[in-house]
Amino acid sequence: MGCNSAPMKPLHSLVTAALALALSVFTTPLGAAPPSNNVDWQDSSSPAALDSAFSKAKSAQKPLLLYWGATWCPPCNQLKKTVFQTETFAQLAHGFVAVHVDGDQRGAQALGQRFQVRGYPTVVVFSASGQELFRLPSGGTPEQILQALSSGLGDGKSIRSTLSDALEGKSVSQAGWRMLAFYTWSQDGAVVLPEPEVVPAVTRIAMKAQDAPGLSPEIRSRLLLKAVSTGGRDPQLVAQAKSQLKKILQRPATVRQHADAILTDGALLTEVLGIEARLMRAAMTGLQRQGGLSLPDQAGLIVEQVKLARLGIPKDNPYPNLPGPVLTQLKADVMAMKRQPMDGYERQAVIPSLGYALGLAGLWSDSDQLLRESLAKSHSDYYLMSQLGSNAKKQGKTKEALSWYQQSYEKSVGPATRLQWGVGYLASLTELAPDESSRIEVLAISLIREAAQDPAAFEERSGRSMQRLVRSLEEWNKMVSQNKSMKAIQVSLEGVCQRIDPADRQRVFCLGLAERMK
Repeated sequence: MGCNSAPMKPLHSLVTAALALALSVFTTPLGAAPPSNNVDWQDSSSPAALDSAFSKAKSAQKPLLLYWGATWCPPCNQLKKTVFQTETFAQLAHGFVAVHVDGDQRGAQALGQRFQVRGYPTVVVFSASGQELFRLPSGGTPEQILQALSSGLGDGKSIRSTLSDALEGKSVSQAGWRMLAFYTWSQDGAVVLPEPEVVPAVTRIAMKAQDAPGLSPEIRSRLLLKAVSTGGRDPQLVAQAKSQLKKILQRPATVRQHADAILTDGALLTEVLGIEARLMRAAMTGLQRQGGLSLPDQAGLIVEQVKLARLGIPKDNPYPNLPGPVLTQLKADVMAMKRQPMDGYERQAVIPSLGYALGLAGLWSDSDQLLRESLAKSHSDYYLMSQLGSNAKKQGKTKEALSWYQQSYEKSVGPATRLQWGVGYLASLTELAPDESSRIEVLAISLIREAAQDPAAFEERSGRSMQRLVRSLEEWNKMVSQNKSMKAIQVSLEGVCQRIDPADRQRVFCLGLAERMK
């Protein structure tokens, strides 16, 4: 689109036009919509508002629950629909101060840096005094997430303290063991442990749990499976996890009990533990037939079933040639889910999963059709456009991929998301159309200037987007020497850096990026 078909304009005109477009759609709502209407959520997307919320929690002697998310994020929409809108959560909320931070509020990424929250969604619970207690799991059925929240609120000890006690062989409460079993160790693991220590530590507590007195079989099994899904490959761990998983898969009740592991890691566990695929397939089918799963969880199960069918096929193979019955069942499942009545939250969680499942099975035309027909119904259509771009790229349709990536960027909303989507478009341009020098230069400069409008453009998620921008340009320059364009982009970035307050740590980060481009 645009530069592909139109005559090239002078570079300064392109930069001006691109910047005007960027700033015309650079919108940041004054207040993000609350995650649910059944709880008194406080919008704390600024440091002052968040400090006020912590003061309120301290005065009331209540824990503070912080939800970090974004409008477009499918798992965020799933959490809103299946957990935050429930009566159980509303009842639990009487016991804490509920706070939501929209990552696309202007300056919000500074709060992400402050609390080391990276992935959307992240839910963190703090004590009344402001000490982090635990982070809720990002996966699992609504019942399991609510159980984890109840356990953490009831115990009152931080996950760091509980982990230390478990590793040292000290007494750990039942609620403490449950939090260890539900904790998402792969998400922001550095908060509790340095990343290299996560897998050894989770393996150790999983093994220690097998001898812990009075611990339920569910928690023992859950910790074994958690250690394996986190990356543990100790032979003793693998042997015990395999034995436990085979027992779990034999009974519908225990399958339901461990639904989160099956929904998110069923194929991985099957492969790593050497379980017969037919056993996991039967358990998944049984879980589906039991009913009671939310629509997003049903969509997640469909994805996992396709992953199971793909075992043994290279991950980068876009046309896996799966058996006919598998494809027939997949199409039927997708069609049945499409007919289900869904609100905006559910649709944003379900459709991307179904589109991904179809593509994973090599049914690209079906995936594209589903995503295209869902654009008008999505409250964040730019997310689906980005997915359509990914589909086209995997099929080798370069022009179509770039068109979708451009549209997704131009329609995206919010400073962090626009930067992320824009850099994704830029990375695709440098990879798929490296000779489009002027187009790449214009886009890079407009992204830098747009980023300068956000006071947290070099913090957390946005900071990682800026790192990716520079990295993509570096790779582009290696492929086709672009000294003139690189110099122009570097000067633009350095100018932004020089305008940042010298006392702001973002200045050093920004200047470091600019230096890499010289």
